[in-house]
Amino acid sequence: MTLRGGTRFRQTKLSGHRQLTDIHLLGLARAQSGRLTTFDRRIPLKAVVGATARALTAIAPAN
Repeated sequence: MTLRGGTRFRQTKLSGHRQLTDIHLLGLARAQSGRLTTFDRRIPLKAVVGATARALTAIAPAN
């Protein structure tokens, strides 16, 4: 799966290089009908074509 030249990702929705791994993992989860679980709440769903809130779970840190 590639971030460049494909139809799975919207490069215009990436705000920086730090999101590349997260977006790639979300794309893999979406492609496998799975879910990405993370502590990062800033992952843009719109960067992955067809991704919905169901594909991403953000875990709240314990206080």
